[in-house]
Amino acid sequence: MPYYYYKPPKIYDMIPREGPTKGGTHVVIYASEFKKNKHILCVFDGVKTRAKLLSPSEIECVSPKRPSPG
Repeated sequence: MPYYYYKPPKIYDMIPREGPTKGGTHVVIYASEFKKNKHILCVFDGVKTRAKLLSPSEIECVSPKRPSPG
């Protein structure tokens, strides 16, 4: 089974930094060296969501619904 290792990107910023608990907020994350991969994920307090690669330095995720602020 092939195994690939990618150096984790260094996150510089994200916009917005907070949002409503109902979820659905589009979050853009700015970092170095995102690799083109169809399995990019964002993790919000343990909840994984798919990410969309916008450029080698930007991804976009949609925040999930949360029962309470955190």
